[in-house]
Amino acid sequence: GLPNVLAKLKAGAEVRIAYLGGSITAQAGWRPKTLNWFRKQFPNAKVSEINAAIGGTGSDLGVFRLRHDVLEHKPDLLFVEFAVNDGGAPPEQIYRCMEGIVRQTWKQDATTDICFVYTLAGNMLETLQEGRFPRSASAMEKVADHYGIPSIHMGMEVARLEKAGKLVFKGEKPKTDAEKAALGDKILFSPDGVHPYTDTGHQLYLEAVVRSFARIEQVGTPGPHPLAAPFVADNWEAA
Repeated sequence: GLPNVLAKLKAGAEVRIAYLGGSITAQAGWRPKTLNWFRKQFPNAKVSEINAAIGGTGSDLGVFRLRHDVLEHKPDLLFVEFAVNDGGAPPEQIYRCMEGIVRQTWKQDATTDICFVYTLAGNMLETLQEGRFPRSASAMEKVADHYGIPSIHMGMEVARLEKAGKLVFKGEKPKTDAEKAALGDKILFSPDGVHPYTDTGHQLYLEAVVRSFARIEQVGTPGPHPLAAPFVADNWEAA
């Protein structure tokens, strides 16, 4: 769960939410949408943002810039989004980097809550539709499981809707009446199969987070997160 940040939000305290990720997080999409959702859900809390998203970068750079870009600003909640940009990385590298992010964070402040979020691109859609996680998200899940970190795959509903014929994964926004008629009431997800449209694709990502929070809220008790024995001995906690 995310018990520490939820306790602070409910108490109307000052809360800093950090977003560490790539270009999908850098977009004016799920990041500002979730930030606004937190502010509306907890109007008495003073919610601020730490935007640590850099396009085209993965967890291998993220683990090196974590201290400067995130930890120095004292986050209460850290979202980590690298599943797409880590798509070509070997699992062993992902273990080292993602575990390094977790251990650095909890060594600085063991009460900081962490949540892994997974977006999708390209053939990750078909992998999800076959009932499997893409390789990068699977590697990250092993780290999440080891440390008891909640994770949200924001692409599950996207894959379900596309398979049901209710969503177009990639396409330009219709300009003519004929194009609008061809699209009908289908959701147009993205222009490039990677970066969602703000009003449709990123809205689905927001809804995935909101749905997941209803479950996440029910588990965990406030307090420091225990730093378990390392998952891999050569993790990059000293990066």
